[in-house]
Amino acid sequence: MDEKLLREYRCACGKLLFKGSLFTGTVEVKCRHCRDIASFFGELERSGRSPLAAFAD
Repeated sequence: MDEKLLREYRCACGKLLFKGSLFTGTVEVKCRHCRDIASFFGELERSGRSPLAAFAD
């Protein structure tokens, strides 16, 4: 996968949790540094669009 397409997902404390690309869905990751749980949402959920709307265009 092309590194330019990957987004960095970081904890509130600033530590890198993972790199990736979220289209739909939700990911929760526990930070190994501060033990906080961070939640990340797919781009379609954040924009308020339905995942099926991408296929209707």
